[in-house]
Amino acid sequence: MQARKAERIRTADERQNPWLSRINAAISQRKRRIHRVESHVIHLRVGSGLLPRRARIRNGTMSLKVEARPQALARPGLGETKKENAMKSVKLLGVVAGLALLSGCGALDIDALRGTTEPSQGTAFTKALTTEYRSLTIFEADEMKDWPDAYTFAAKGLAASRGENVLPEVLTNWSLTPEKAQELGTARAKLIQALDANARTTKPAIAAKAQAAFDCWVEQEEEAFQLADIASCRGTFEHALAQLVTPVATPAPAPAQPAALSKNFIIYFAWDSARLDAAALRIIDEASASAKATGNARITIVGHADRSGTPEYNTRLSLRRADAVRSALVAKGIATERTSVTALGETEPAVPTADGVREARNRRVELTIR
Repeated sequence: MQARKAERIRTADERQNPWLSRINAAISQRKRRIHRVESHVIHLRVGSGLLPRRARIRNGTMSLKVEARPQALARPGLGETKKENAMKSVKLLGVVAGLALLSGCGALDIDALRGTTEPSQGTAFTKALTTEYRSLTIFEADEMKDWPDAYTFAAKGLAASRGENVLPEVLTNWSLTPEKAQELGTARAKLIQALDANARTTKPAIAAKAQAAFDCWVEQEEEAFQLADIASCRGTFEHALAQLVTPVATPAPAPAQPAALSKNFIIYFAWDSARLDAAALRIIDEASASAKATGNARITIVGHADRSGTPEYNTRLSLRRADAVRSALVAKGIATERTSVTALGETEPAVPTADGVREARNRRVELTIR
């Protein structure tokens, strides 16, 4: 898993800086030697995904540590003189120094995208995609401290800000189980079909949200332990994709007082929790903005739970979740009287399961504005 992620980041780096390609090639030629002498000659910690996660960038700064024993550096190898061995060691340290200068590119990309507001070039789709990748990058960097993936999304966001054609993630670049690879492959094919069917032009904001949510889903499935985040990314993607592929019906003659279209949002929760995480708060921000734009539209909030507890407990838990969402909306300036709360407990699961089963997609609050 880490090897594929490192290769993905390394390739992106090399496209932006040809010198990094040379340095990576030099390191590759010396890879066995570095591993062989690691325990007594050199200890290397390098960011930007070239080594395991524990050695990557922390708090935006590359961690680099080189320790060399003089006698070890001077120790000749098979068929080498002491002078030749010392020269090779000096060259290796030169490569490491060069890498130290370049490995900050990822952090620079993150900072550059963080400061991007409205791109001056590109289409409505690429501008919306820039915004979506910016949110995803900040979430990975600030909330999750996942700098390699933040760098991946930052590079895509900057490319979109330049008006470039940025595609959804290629699944072979990620370490996924066969089942998840098949599921995500089907989802990606549907997304590509929708994008190629002119969704980028006709529904640019929704198309951008679908693509960014798909990439988020892929990244979370590779890590495969943050179930609430997996469900949130997947739910956002499926909701956006449904809006892209649903055919637009020919509108009937408008009545004198046309009814407002409803908007739906789904907020997911961790097991046995009513706490709103960063992903939930982003959806609430979007929902509150939509509610304000619709004037006095009613907002229905329906809480749900999975079947891992007793029915009575799950009803109370679903109510706590719905109340948490309403409180967050009120804090955003939505009048309490515009909202209504319902708690359904485990009675209407999104995914049917046996009793006692934990299912992330059932731990949710459904919010409708109409």
